[in-house]
Amino acid sequence: MYIKGMKRKGLYLSSMLLLTGVTSLSGCSASTSIYSASKARSLTSEEKENINELSLMEGLLDFSYKYSVGLDYNDSYNSVVSPISIYMCLAELCECTASTTQQEILTALGVNSLDELREGISTVYNSLIRSVTASSNSTKPNTVMSKFLLSNSIWLDTDFHNYNSEVLENLAQSYYTSSFNVDFYGNNKKANKEITEYVSESTNGLINHDFNYNIYSEMVLLNTIYYKDCWNGYGNSLTQRVGYNDTFTNGRGEINDVTLYQTSYRSGQPLDREKYTSFYTKTYGGYTLHFILPKDEVSLSEIYTYDTIKEVLTATSDDYKPKVVTTIEDEENDVLTIKTTYYETRCLFPAFSATSEVNPIAILEGEAFGINEVFTKDADMSALFPYAAYPIYVDQLDQITTLTVNGKGIEATSVTAAKSNGNGMSAAVEYQDEHIFLEYPVDRAFMYVITSPYDIPLFSGYINNA
Repeated sequence: MYIKGMKRKGLYLSSMLLLTGVTSLSGCSASTSIYSASKARSLTSEEKENINELSLMEGLLDFSYKYSVGLDYNDSYNSVVSPISIYMCLAELCECTASTTQQEILTALGVNSLDELREGISTVYNSLIRSVTASSNSTKPNTVMSKFLLSNSIWLDTDFHNYNSEVLENLAQSYYTSSFNVDFYGNNKKANKEITEYVSESTNGLINHDFNYNIYSEMVLLNTIYYKDCWNGYGNSLTQRVGYNDTFTNGRGEINDVTLYQTSYRSGQPLDREKYTSFYTKTYGGYTLHFILPKDEVSLSEIYTYDTIKEVLTATSDDYKPKVVTTIEDEENDVLTIKTTYYETRCLFPAFSATSEVNPIAILEGEAFGINEVFTKDADMSALFPYAAYPIYVDQLDQITTLTVNGKGIEATSVTAAKSNGNGMSAAVEYQDEHIFLEYPVDRAFMYVITSPYDIPLFSGYINNA
């Protein structure tokens, strides 16, 4: 017999990320609105200057480095994951948990307390919200050319009213999370339809997925990210390099003909490490696309490590050696020549794309993160559900992410779903300046990371086929 009051409930977490063209979010009606999310705000000058000093930031970056290489390497596939997506979901989930369940998540996120998480995630959220218009001398100077929107929401079953409203208030204020009631049990089809429509509207119709949450669903957490960018303030495509017979060597050593796109020159030389080299290009909106290539006789799997990601993303401008000073002493003529060589490099990359379906539980339960309890019946969800008479826990977590990069820009979708259950001298001195322009061809299987203007990793993965 099925007794409604004794039904076994489910908890879902999901996160959708999208990088594509501009849209505006007009809002989406749900059955009943409980709390509206606080409005995003611009960071103050002090916050912008000190964002990297946030106590949360070190943990966020370390989490991102680990998650970026959490997938098993496969030389036949391209991969993409979104560290910021899973981080946001876990941060919201942390607010709903208590005791050791919460502590495991806090530790994985790299923060010491819930208060520290609230303060830090709020600043991070507002740093990600961004809109940049076209160049002033463009034919359409007011056109938005780069835009990043972020939306969080929580959906609670109307059949279960014993939730802690204080948690929902904290989610609204610190995590910018709107909360809604939907009838998963009494009208499951309508509840799923409302969530599908909400996600579709938040992603400009590019994610139109029916999650098909069942009647036992207790809660669904949603995070949507919408991002559109281009390579320059006019929206023009990058120039394709022609007449060079460019090739790309995939992860299995097979060589294919490709056409490479030419980016603008940037100050510096490629990073040169023992097993890899790396350089980067930037979008019009200030986002950075890092390329990481293994050296000859080195496989991509050898550099697909936490240390590689961390080294690249923590490199300073000096590490790229934009200026090299050498001295030449002519003792016979008592002349010292000081030669300064300035280096600039541009990336040449092929169009590439990736799609990955990931089970993050396998990654998060490992030694790198140590999140276990929330995925078992021992989970403590009492912060949000203080009177639950049965176990509420996350028993399914999925992330589906797609990414396309070409001469026009970047387009990607991601769905993360978690289901609950100086020497002085007297000689004459001459000065010489020299400028050297280098090219960095992305001509073999490579790793990549896309970071925000504040260097927060958004997407990462590896490309074996271009």
